[in-house]
Amino acid sequence: MESQWLDQSSYKEDAEWAIVALSFPELFTSYERKGADETFRNSWPTAWEEIHGRELGSGQSWTKDRQAFERRHAGDWVVVSAIYSSHYADMTEVVATRGGMRDQRADERRFLVPSAEYATRGPFGFVIDEQRHAVYDGPSDFIGWQWRRTGT
Repeated sequence: MESQWLDQSSYKEDAEWAIVALSFPELFTSYERKGADETFRNSWPTAWEEIHGRELGSGQSWTKDRQAFERRHAGDWVVVSAIYSSHYADMTEVVATRGGMRDQRADERRFLVPSAEYATRGPFGFVIDEQRHAVYDGPSDFIGWQWRRTGT
C-alpha cells in the first residue's frame, strides 16, 4: 500500500487505523474492513480514488462533499456562529464570513434568520441568502459582540 499519497498525507489520528486494516485485511473481520474502507474513503478520498481507479460521487465521501461545498460557497456568507435571539421571537442571530472562513482577520457580518429555517441547515453550514436575510446591526445576544464592534 506504499504510494506517493501515503508519504504526503497528514494522518488523522482517529482514522489511521483504517490504513492498517486495509494493509493487513487478514487480521480484521469483514465488518472491520468495511468500516476501514468507509473511514479511508471519508478521510482520504483522493487516495481512495487513486487506489480504486474510479471517482467517488456525491454522498460517497464526507471530506469530498465538504470540499465541494467550500468551493461552491467560497464567495458566499456562511454562518460560523449562531444563537437564538432574545430580542426577536423565533429568530436566530448568526455571524457569517465569506466562505465560512474562521480567521480573526475575516470580515464578519451579523444576520437574523428565522429559527425554523436555520434548523434546516446542512452538515457543512448555513449559507446566507442576501436577498432574504438582511444584515443585522441591532442588539446582540453574542457575548462580547459590542466589544468587538466598538473596541470598548
